[in-house]
Amino acid sequence: MAIHAVGLDLPAALSVRDLAAAAGGDVTTYTGWPQVRVGGEEDHPATLASRALEVALRDAGIPASELKIVVSTGMSREYLGSWSLSTEVMRQHGAPSTCMPLDINCGCLATLWSLSLMQGWLAASGGGYAAIVSGERLSDTVDRSDNSAQNLWGYGDGGSAIIVGVGTGSPALWNLASTGFSSHAEFAGILRVEYGGTRNPVLPAGATNYRRFAPIPLSEVRAVYVNGYQDAFTTAQKSTTTVAERLVCNQVSPNFTPVIAEAAGIPMEHVIVTGEDAGHVGSADIGIGLRKLLDTEGATVPLALGASTPFAFGAAILEPAGTK
Repeated sequence: MAIHAVGLDLPAALSVRDLAAAAGGDVTTYTGWPQVRVGGEEDHPATLASRALEVALRDAGIPASELKIVVSTGMSREYLGSWSLSTEVMRQHGAPSTCMPLDINCGCLATLWSLSLMQGWLAASGGGYAAIVSGERLSDTVDRSDNSAQNLWGYGDGGSAIIVGVGTGSPALWNLASTGFSSHAEFAGILRVEYGGTRNPVLPAGATNYRRFAPIPLSEVRAVYVNGYQDAFTTAQKSTTTVAERLVCNQVSPNFTPVIAEAAGIPMEHVIVTGEDAGHVGSADIGIGLRKLLDTEGATVPLALGASTPFAFGAAILEPAGTK
């Protein structure tokens, strides 16, 4: 499967320290990303994803009518689950009735997971194009007055879109060489919004939906992440002889990026770091990193991808297509 284009739509960058200080947070101990992208009233998840897709379609040189499927990978929602963000993006682009919508809920891993999923889906459907879109509005889900949640202060907003294809014969950036995944189902509830669903439909007086982490020791969480990434990258490498020279990965925090790099076998100086400018933008991080690499170096070297959510981990290796 080929990657044909990557589009972004990022709101303005703001200082995390300024935002936290204005909210009453103690910034003297903050060590996370310095900036975060913060959307305005009109920057809804589908809007961000749709704008990013417009850029990607233009760069790929194909109309929306050529898309066979649009996959939404973002965690953010404008309405309850009966509403489909992928379908809304299709509506905004006038996608044909032959285009299928698919929304995936797999946290920050979903964009990487969709590469493998679309490779199989397109091959089974006779080839063609797919769009993997992410629209995230994470900035307003974070309480920056809560000093115990400083690890979330750098979570922000943005949209990404990746055009992929099988058997299209069109110019490409990279080809997907391999993927690898690992899961840890025991962490299914480690990160969740507690109130509003069927288990706890009503927010009790004095409660908050800002607190999302289960009380698990950080050392245990870190160990699971390290093992999960190592297993994912090991599996990905078994399926190809291509050796990656750069790494694009989730930007959860500046302290954890080196852990992903070590699991991928990539030195930090070859990691594409986007958190310093955009913060952590959930499933859009992969698209943001790919776009930065394209703008600075182009699709010239083999590339590793790494992404995760607390209960699953993924890796991929891309080879330069050499045709664009």
